Amino acid sequence: MRKPLITLIAAVVAVAALTGCGGVAASTTNISPDGVPGNSPEVAAAVTIPSAVGADDARTAPPSPPETAAPTAGLTDPPENVPTEPPTDAPTGAPNDPSYASDPKPSDAFWFESNGRVIEMGMDAEDIFARLGRLGSEDIFVSTSCAFVGEDKIFYYDGFIINTFPLDGRDYVLSITLEDEALKTPEGVGLGDTFDEMTAVYGTEYEEELIRYIYRKGGTRLEFLVEDGVIADVTYMNSHAESLMIPQL
Repeated sequence: MRKPLITLIAAVVAVAALTGCGGVAASTTNISPDGVPGNSPEVAAAVTIPSAVGADDARTAPPSPPETAAPTAGLTDPPENVPTEPPTDAPTGAPNDPSYASDPKPSDAFWFESNGRVIEMGMDAEDIFARLGRLGSEDIFVSTSCAFVGEDKIFYYDGFIINTFPLDGRDYVLSITLEDEALKTPEGVGLGDTFDEMTAVYGTEYEEELIRYIYRKGGTRLEFLVEDGVIADVTYMNSHAESLMIPQL
């Protein structure tokens, strides 16, 4: 998935503005049951009639009961109607999981929702994987961070990207950028909507930086880049991360 150049540039500029990074030299990190052995050939048991029994007796002697092979049904096939455990790498709590009810929605911050799962600024990346599933290495971009100690990472989900920053050996959400017009904020605003639709929902109490309009709530920011009256970029930002950055010389 690739977004329009102006949108991608806007997202990079927004993150760079928060992190204080200029150009960053980045490198990409392209991050049965055993079956039951087949049955051995059966060994037929020899049945002999005692020599003391005459021919006539042999004809009238009741036949020995036929030997039957041990039942094989069910040795390799699982029994019917018995639930099986999900794969260990399957995301837990997904919307199609019967145990899934609803993620808590913070009232003091902006948050993003994908397929009914809530993603918050500052959330641990492992919690994201539990809610959205773990991506393959081809959908992850890794680069040395210029604002934190460790590596910045970008996770390319379907229709949006998540940027994380490192702290004490773990990764936390720094920003989320929408890439698909079908995706909306929980309040119903997204790419392709108008400036008037934005202000009708979020009001006019915004900060203006050139063509970017910024709303603040708690330790989060919701930023809209508007071109010719139409929203071209929507980005959530983690404002708290600013206090964790390495001072720039």
